[in-house]
Amino acid sequence: MGELRQAGRGTLRGRPSRLLAAGTTGLAMAVTMLMVLSPVSAGATVHPATVLKAPYKGTTSSPNWYGSATNCGVAKGSAGKWVPTTGGITASDSASAKTCGKNIGYVGGGSYAYWSAGVTIAIPIKILTTANHSIGVSFTLTVASAQSYSHGLCPTKFITWPPAKYTYESAGCQTYADVYFDLGANLIDITNSSWYHHNYTYVDVYNDSYWSNYSSCYNYGTPSCYNQSGNYSYHGAYSYNAPGATTCSLSGTCTFTMWTNSTAPMPRTDRWMLEIYLYTSADASASYSNVAGPFVGSAAASVNMATLGNGAKVTSVTVV
Repeated sequence: MGELRQAGRGTLRGRPSRLLAAGTTGLAMAVTMLMVLSPVSAGATVHPATVLKAPYKGTTSSPNWYGSATNCGVAKGSAGKWVPTTGGITASDSASAKTCGKNIGYVGGGSYAYWSAGVTIAIPIKILTTANHSIGVSFTLTVASAQSYSHGLCPTKFITWPPAKYTYESAGCQTYADVYFDLGANLIDITNSSWYHHNYTYVDVYNDSYWSNYSSCYNYGTPSCYNQSGNYSYHGAYSYNAPGATTCSLSGTCTFTMWTNSTAPMPRTDRWMLEIYLYTSADASASYSNVAGPFVGSAAASVNMATLGNGAKVTSVTVV
């Protein structure tokens, strides 16, 4: 199954590194970042607010999904979906993996599964006066997720000590289950695209859980080994320009408003669009390499933002 995960594994799923280092067995980390940009700078002229609510007219959306699995892994779910009549946004993901088949060295014996669902939404925004404005997008978000993994004993690892000079060796067993969602918004001047990605806001929440019994050794003049053994869990909630979003998690309901502010007058004669995006994902893996016998492990992960009362809802869009 290739190289096993190490703590702080970086861009395994293609999303930004969480910059977390390995800790002790059973470590749980909670990381929360909040940068708040208040609507309209202090002392600025406040204009009469324009409030949009469902049904949202003149909108469009681009749903997407991506699934990948190896060996006996199973990935499934839905594409993201936008419902302009209600302001609802839905997505769901499911991934499961287990050890299966023959293993030789780093090849075979394990499996991996990943599913990601998302949707990008465009809502036209009317600017009534050429001036600095703020756009607030209010959400209600309800999420359910699940993660599980199991494992047997990891067989004896095939590692030579000390390693031969200028060589690297690794071996071990691992299972993991991860869940994630990312919700954000950008203000775009579609007359000339000059505002694209300059004013943005987002909420990013993840839970990563895994068990690992892994060793890597190298000798580039001085022999050295890295060993990881135990259960690990990393949790994070990041937000930018979204007061109240730090209450969001991958289990339960939260309400908050995202803000995008102009840093220069917005021409009322230009055409403006609010871009909203939602991405969710689940991935699972069970793998082993370079050990003396078969390893038995399994993992499963899921995110539900589509059924049983779960999902996101744009309750209003306010221009001030």
